[in-house]
Amino acid sequence: MDITYTMIGADGQQYGPVSGEKMQGWIREGRVTAATQVLRSDVKSWLAAAQYTELGLTPAPQVPAGAPAASAAANPAAMVERFNLERRIRSGAGWFFFIGAFSLVNSIVVMLGITDIITAFSSTLGSAGMAVGLGLDLLVLGLFAMFGIFARKKHSWSFIAGMVCYALDGGLLLLLGAQTMNLVFHGLGLFFMFTGLQANMKLKAIDRGAAA
Repeated sequence: MDITYTMIGADGQQYGPVSGEKMQGWIREGRVTAATQVLRSDVKSWLAAAQYTELGLTPAPQVPAGAPAASAAANPAAMVERFNLERRIRSGAGWFFFIGAFSLVNSIVVMLGITDIITAFSSTLGSAGMAVGLGLDLLVLGLFAMFGIFARKKHSWSFIAGMVCYALDGGLLLLLGAQTMNLVFHGLGLFFMFTGLQANMKLKAIDRGAAA
């Protein structure tokens, strides 16, 4: 029976089993490195690709003990968990950009209570009102974009501050007698932000444990 190989990609997913020839192709493409976790069909445990001499890979340089990346590479399940946590963080952070962009779309501007108030306020200022309203809307866009940028950089405070602002905005919508759909949209956004915050905190705890 021919020997086959299964590997864990950079995205945390398993690929294979494939033949040795196909594996060599992946190595030439850069998909498989010395540190890539590989399961050979006649071996019962995952090993670094460099440990299979027939693949011709140079062993990866030693990483200081306790480094989070080394811990994940030694444990395929940890790699998958880390990938899923990173994905949830990006998803939660993405909502801040989504909300900020919506604040400038006239047809959906009522989805944000604060921009609804800005529109009402700017209309009382006459000809200058449009410029004032646009400026304030841009400020809202910038605020939520800032939350998104720092959330993607894994700053928990940005998730929390953004959630508080968005929850207060939902309260404004409620006071303004918003439609149920708008409130549901706010609830959905807060849910994904919260799951992003949870994932971020869990990932930080994993990294602190690995570094201890």
